[in-house]
Amino acid sequence: LALLLASGANAQIVVNTTADVAADDGQCTLREAIEAANTDTASGASTGECAAGGGADVIEIVEEGTIVLTSALPRVTGSLTITGPTPEASGVTLDGDGQFRVLELDDYDGPQTYTVRRLTLTGGLDRFGAGLTIGTGHTTVLEDIAVVDNVSTNGAGGIGLGTEGRTTMDRVYVSGNEAQGPASAGGMR
Repeated sequence: LALLLASGANAQIVVNTTADVAADDGQCTLREAIEAANTDTASGASTGECAAGGGADVIEIVEEGTIVLTSALPRVTGSLTITGPTPEASGVTLDGDGQFRVLELDDYDGPQTYTVRRLTLTGGLDRFGAGLTIGTGHTTVLEDIAVVDNVSTNGAGGIGLGTEGRTTMDRVYVSGNEAQGPASAGGMR
């Protein structure tokens, strides 16, 4: 019975590095953590790798600093919380390096619940929602985040919001984002 209960339990996945690789190297990167949450599979067998997800997981980034993306992060496909270090810490920045969307929250199969807190999203480049894209129909909470200096080639530079969902924002700073093309919005759309 305990095994059955544990298999459906939500997991806490601890990101312990600012690296952006996927390898069985004893580190849990944000890239690996998202995949572990999406697939409910551990990122590797070594001690320090990401734990397997299991439902509405929590990814906690404990290593302060900047994570420079080497490619687009995997799309988050299930209910998930992504949180940076405590408010007293200097924080975590996710940087798209002027080449990639920073974060995409969208399960195409149905509505999910997402929370993103205590992060800075910057340097994103994509067609829509270069800093953050939230898909249609989801319930999203954004707390203590900054979305700055992202560029869209045809839509929202900072935050791209899907339709029919609900997004609650508390202490969200959106600045310096740029959008190109018709019907575009630099900050949020």
